[in-house]
Amino acid sequence: MSGWGKAKLWVGGFTFIIIWLCLLGVRSLWSETRELSFGVTYVDEPVSTFKRWEPLGAYFSKILNANVKTVPLDFSATIQWIEAAKVQLILTNPLAFLVTRDKAQLVPIGVIVQKIKGNGDKYGGVIIVRSDSNIKSLQDIGGKTIGIASRFSLGGGIGGLALLEQEGVKIEQVTLRELKTQDNVVFSVLNKTADVGIVRTGIIEKLSSENKINRNDLRVIRKVEDNFPFVHSTPLWPEWILSLRSSDFTQQEIEQLKKSILHLDPSSEVLMKTGLAGFKDPTEMLSANAQFFDAIVRTYNKLSK
Repeated sequence: MSGWGKAKLWVGGFTFIIIWLCLLGVRSLWSETRELSFGVTYVDEPVSTFKRWEPLGAYFSKILNANVKTVPLDFSATIQWIEAAKVQLILTNPLAFLVTRDKAQLVPIGVIVQKIKGNGDKYGGVIIVRSDSNIKSLQDIGGKTIGIASRFSLGGGIGGLALLEQEGVKIEQVTLRELKTQDNVVFSVLNKTADVGIVRTGIIEKLSSENKINRNDLRVIRKVEDNFPFVHSTPLWPEWILSLRSSDFTQQEIEQLKKSILHLDPSSEVLMKTGLAGFKDPTEMLSANAQFFDAIVRTYNKLSK
């Protein structure tokens, strides 16, 4: 073989080795792509939940250089998946966060801010009766039938029940009816199939604006007078909380994620697609609600027995 032929053979072999090493490297990088799950609790159904929150999961993928899958979960599955370490990032109501925080070592990194006029980072519960009801105070509710959306709903159940417990009306003294949706709770009160209803703030105003109810047919028990845009009976607590399992992230990643979402531009693609005004630091809000949160967890534990 001539010198030129040997040179061609050597170059060809060398090129093959380079290509093989490159492919091996790509395969290695692909196999090492970090897989993470972003669990989101859904209220009504999972499809719309996925469509709304998948852009946030995609945003996390970019920040972490990972493949973050958005997984809609009902309340029970949210608790189970968090405790089983099947999700690493979680967006859920404060109740699920409080119940799993210690066991799963959750770190809150943001509270969602809804697009409403004032206080879009908070919500609460409303205790309602018919306007002609003889129920005038929380203490009058003992022995009555209470409609709630679910025993897993904070605004539409647990929050109002925790308030009743604090005021001396025990769960054992009332009859609970789980009605699946908060609209159903309002209609059950109006239709006299429940004496009392507990719904999330904003539900009464929404149904009224849609001409589905006449607000004069309802009365709010223990109405709080403040500048919150919706009527409420309970103290206000933080909106849904975005948290992560601390064992699955480095401290640098936790700080990076928190900084990234807290400083999102209002016109950013992720906020536009999720319909949020932004995120707020959860630290102060969680501390301010600590006492009522204890009552919420005690009430949840009592109902879960």
